[in-house]
Amino acid sequence: MDKGPVLSKVLNLTTDESSPGSPSIRAENISEPSHYEVTLKSETDDDELSEAELALLNEIFSEHGKKSRWELVEFTHQLPEWINPQGSAIAINYRDILKAGGKSDLEIAAVESELAELAGADLLLASH
Repeated sequence: MDKGPVLSKVLNLTTDESSPGSPSIRAENISEPSHYEVTLKSETDDDELSEAELALLNEIFSEHGKKSRWELVEFTHQLPEWINPQGSAIAINYRDILKAGGKSDLEIAAVESELAELAGADLLLASH
């Protein structure tokens, strides 16, 4: 997006674009946006996150948690995988993220192969 990359599912949660007929996760857990900022209404349960995910979140928050939204915009615009969408949205593919992270073509191919296998397994499970 124009201000930097955004996870689509997170954007949908914060803008309350839930699935029709399902309860609004945002309304229950996240405040109304005010000047593009939201806050949690209550403590969260982190049992669904692995130790590695929690460590990564803590590391990112430690490095970027005190930055203003404009400092974050400036930071994300410097990321090699971000492309200015000129008022639209452009998906960032895994290959670009992995390449920016210094992964080799062989490592990228292995990850893409695993993602394809997982997608195939999801389709198989969804059809039963």
